[in-house]
Amino acid sequence: MLTFQLNYELLRNGDLSSQVTWEGERDFIFSHADDISDPHFDHEMEEFRITRIKFSKKFDFADPETEAAFNAQKLEFITSNLGRDERHELKAELVIPGYVESVMATTNGRRPCLVNRRLYVLCALLLLELPCGFLLRLFSGKQRYQYSKILKS
Repeated sequence: MLTFQLNYELLRNGDLSSQVTWEGERDFIFSHADDISDPHFDHEMEEFRITRIKFSKKFDFADPETEAAFNAQKLEFITSNLGRDERHELKAELVIPGYVESVMATTNGRRPCLVNRRLYVLCALLLLELPCGFLLRLFSGKQRYQYSKILKS
């Protein structure tokens, strides 16, 4: 599902603090979505016992007709909500149910001691929070994965 989010912000008293005065959403209607994400995700995962995985997502259009339909729906949404406030921001976002930006994976399925809640609280009380985080980054691998969708109407 592709969602439009239109956030309007109003400046008060000439200062730089802003307040969201209205939000609206509309779903882009499409008939088919192909997943073109990289299927070879498990490479170099066994090299470390702990792997931090960062996810991202993007979308593209299969043909110019789909892009034109998307732009027409976006323009209609903007013009129907244009008089609500002076300043506005439009964001089109690909919504994937259950999506998270980052996870930590282990090879043996057990939670590593460096992410133990009690150890973290103890390190924070002893002002050792930064060295604990540094050790976690040092002994863990890092992977990136991008969800890619091609939309067609």
